[in-house]
Amino acid sequence: MKDNPPKGYKVNNITVKDNPVKGYKVNGITVQEKPVKGNKVNSSIVKDNPVKGNKVNSITVKDNPVKGYKMNGITVQEKPVKGNKVNSSIVKDNPVKGNKVNSITVKDNPVKGYKMNGITVQEKPVKGNKVNSSIVKVNPVKGNKVNSITVKDNPGKGYKVNNITVNDNPVKGNKVNSITVKDNPVKGYKMNGITVKEKPVKGNKVNSSIVKDNPVKGNKVNSITVKDNPVKGYKMNGITVKEKPVKGNKVNSSIVKDNPVKGNKVNSITVKDNPVKGYKMNGITVQEKPVKGNKVNSSIVKVNPVKGNKVNSITVKENPGKGYKVNNITVNDNPVKGNKVNSITVKDNPVKGYKMNGITVKEKPVKGNKVNSSIVKDNPVKGNKVNSITVKDNPVKNYKMNGITVQEKPVKGNKANSSIVKVNPVKGNKVNSITVKENPGKGYKVNNITVNDNPVKGNK
Repeated sequence: MKDNPPKGYKVNNITVKDNPVKGYKVNGITVQEKPVKGNKVNSSIVKDNPVKGNKVNSITVKDNPVKGYKMNGITVQEKPVKGNKVNSSIVKDNPVKGNKVNSITVKDNPVKGYKMNGITVQEKPVKGNKVNSSIVKVNPVKGNKVNSITVKDNPGKGYKVNNITVNDNPVKGNKVNSITVKDNPVKGYKMNGITVKEKPVKGNKVNSSIVKDNPVKGNKVNSITVKDNPVKGYKMNGITVKEKPVKGNKVNSSIVKDNPVKGNKVNSITVKDNPVKGYKMNGITVQEKPVKGNKVNSSIVKVNPVKGNKVNSITVKENPGKGYKVNNITVNDNPVKGNKVNSITVKDNPVKGYKMNGITVKEKPVKGNKVNSSIVKDNPVKGNKVNSITVKDNPVKNYKMNGITVQEKPVKGNKANSSIVKVNPVKGNKVNSITVKENPGKGYKVNNITVNDNPVKGNK
């Protein structure tokens, strides 16, 4: 939720999500606020009452305070395993002139027989303060490792981020390192992964580590994510591994390298692989914020299907700075033409015997440009169609914007219908925030989707 109150108002935004396991009680609150000058925004403290001596804490705080504010917020979202404890720690930072800014996240998903601790720090301090993170330790049971650790640091001008320690291994020197490990191994697999998301201070390098996994019985599955927002004069590399392999199949992604300023390209690539039995799959996401005078180019994505079936998972997100154009986006050898700013997402979860394509547009254009989304087409097998369409629009002043996403799981031989969505524009500009999700039951197809009284023509 976002709130932009008029001057002199107090606003609170609170979300509670509870997924307790049998025998647990859980309470949780999330606060994400941008107050107006002169107002305070406070969130509540979360306490949970465990049953049968089991504790599970998962805490998230996101704070974007205005100068002169105090702000605290906590979210609890937990799925404990019987008989295990999962505890998070408290993060403190040094405020200026009595103002506190805390941003804390702990997510714990332990496997049976594990203890687990995790801390995330995301801070934007006031001028003259340092940003320090806490130490994360993991206590494995029976010699197994389960890590879920994230550190995110966004210091202001003139700041250094120091003293990040993971499993008693501190970060040396004046580098800014942010480390994330997510482990979802399949039986017989070991898995480690690291993500780097950094905005360093001038004169520092930002380097991430290389991810390697040790497969059992010769199966390899890699899914790599790199997000790069370098400052002028920086080089940056980062990789995350998140994998759920299918027995006997290989899924490999590529390594991402980007070259910084002085006519170099900045690329940020994500690969997520969820192959169906008998498939090989590769995917790439580009998310770029170039430095002045540089172009932002994305790579070409190709998919090598097995037995004539296609499975694609492709995302391109672009937020260029003032005076930039985003060009040369190619999906499966189909380039985007002209000087438009397009952002394309394809998510495919086909049922046996189906082919499927979908596109999402999520754009923030530069003044004077139009933002257009692409048309979604699906090629069903045996005459079955199912459509689920989402449009999210965040236009800049004086912009028009349209976007559609198709994410479909058809049911053999069935029909279903969606509703009509209307949006009231302001001063002749269209702003659309539209979501249509169709999960038809047995015996349905999805047809006839209309946005702003403009229906989708043909068999789409």
